[in-house]
Amino acid sequence: ERLLEKAREMPRASSSNDDARPLCDDDENTPWSITASTSASQTRNPIREIMDNFNATPNPNKTVISCALGDPSVFGHLQPPPGVVEHVRDMFKEKKNNGYAPSSGLHESRASLALRYGPRMARKSFDVTRRRSEAEEEKKFLENDDQKNTSNKKEVDFLKTKTNTISLAQGGTETHQRRVQNQPRKSTDNSAVVVYPNSRAKLSAHDAFLTHGCSQALSHAIQVLAKRGDREMAMLLPKPGFALYQTLCEVHGVECVFYDLDGKKDWEIDLEHVRRLVEERKRDGTKRKISAILVNNPSNPCGALFAERHLVEICETCEELKLPIIADEVYEDISFGDRCNYLPLASVSETVPILAVGSLSKRWLVPGWRLGWLLVHDRNDVMKNGGIHDALEKLSQVTLGPPTPLQAALPFILQNDDSAWLNETLQTLREARDVCIEKCERCVGLSMESLPDGAMYALVKIDCERFRAAGMTDDVAFTSALFSEESVLVLPGQCFGAFGYARVVLTCPTETLSEAWDRIESFCQRKASPDSHGSDNLVAGEVLSASEFGRKTSTPAPPSDEDIDDVFSLEATMRQEEAIY
Repeated sequence: ERLLEKAREMPRASSSNDDARPLCDDDENTPWSITASTSASQTRNPIREIMDNFNATPNPNKTVISCALGDPSVFGHLQPPPGVVEHVRDMFKEKKNNGYAPSSGLHESRASLALRYGPRMARKSFDVTRRRSEAEEEKKFLENDDQKNTSNKKEVDFLKTKTNTISLAQGGTETHQRRVQNQPRKSTDNSAVVVYPNSRAKLSAHDAFLTHGCSQALSHAIQVLAKRGDREMAMLLPKPGFALYQTLCEVHGVECVFYDLDGKKDWEIDLEHVRRLVEERKRDGTKRKISAILVNNPSNPCGALFAERHLVEICETCEELKLPIIADEVYEDISFGDRCNYLPLASVSETVPILAVGSLSKRWLVPGWRLGWLLVHDRNDVMKNGGIHDALEKLSQVTLGPPTPLQAALPFILQNDDSAWLNETLQTLREARDVCIEKCERCVGLSMESLPDGAMYALVKIDCERFRAAGMTDDVAFTSALFSEESVLVLPGQCFGAFGYARVVLTCPTETLSEAWDRIESFCQRKASPDSHGSDNLVAGEVLSASEFGRKTSTPAPPSDEDIDDVFSLEATMRQEEAIY
């Protein structure tokens, strides 16, 4: 009313013909001029660019089998935990969940995240994932500790420092100090799930931020560390690694610097390479400094699962280099190998600031719900003093968080005891992994350098020299020909910076996966030459450009739109691949 009153008191605009003339005399003759912004036009996704060159159509005589899409819900045999869908439905029915939630998320939901991912909530992991020697060492340690506690009749403080001797892969031992909350115990239903200590520091609701899926959590984490004052920064990303990391960094003006994962050592991080990359940039004043390192565990696309020993080494290196960590732990608890358990990075360090991201997408098998989160593990208030919390609050205000009913359902989902369901799911993934291992051994020219232990993928090495005579000089050519002749779709490793590899998803039913591998075996028998001249020096067929994971070769011209559309709706499939994370 006051504004209307003020408007009435203002002098009326002149009504002369001169003042009423249009702003432009030639409006009717002026052509439209609309151009996309530079930032939008330069946004790119390496997967999309590589797959646009995937010029192939399936064999019309064979049913298409897609082992490419990282969506665990596609085939329908993997379902979310019992009661979860029903509870979400109830939250949609409640009228109180129809409005806006606070920008960083409902307080109850943020508090439930703090409870689960703080020190009180125990972790669940598949029992068979422990290497026998490590399991025996841990068992002896725990039995001795239990006897000591019984005789003393004292309650164990969950922050009491213990010495834990861990058996290494090479047969040696490494002793380091770690904090334990309480002792591991079997789940009540006698399943193969074991509950493990969690030594992470206490979290509050203000340390948790709800996001639209894990992808937005990653975006926030990268953006909040993108600059230091006015200085633009660089970030360390894994190679092989998920291509979205590079896309998000480029969107936020962050330079991508890739560090190596070692396929011959269970895809562990080459920490010497990390150290060299950081030190070189410290010495060179013309290059951007490294602001953070992104660590993905369990890993997409490698299927790697880092042992506690290696997690400690990562944190020790980051402490030395003063590198904060962005921990992509969206595949938490998905560990089914024979080597080690899943452990969060924040559980092995008391000093390194960590931004951990996760979501319901993978662990709870509901990627379409788009509910993720970002957790600030900051024991010594390094990030808080640097304004990270305040900046994340402001970033959250841009989109106002994920749907309110899903947020309201989150406390139930996180606190629900789904250990029996988790065991069954991991057993299903383990069976799929075993099919891949067995079948891959029978395929000429294919191998697995390191067996998958976690996440939902197997990274298969292609001996391109064995297929060169058949015109397949790289992984794109191999996967394209495989799709054309056998109607089996797998993603070329170049989508992830892994030249000479192919990624196979483990979320297919074992019958489907077995048939796919039978076709792959038949394809390899027809195409592989009898002699291999070594596949470690594969350079001739590289197609990644200089900015894609550091490779320097020319890129073939993209096919026509008609060719792309012919790839059995490949466009739609890849859109899902890009969106689901």
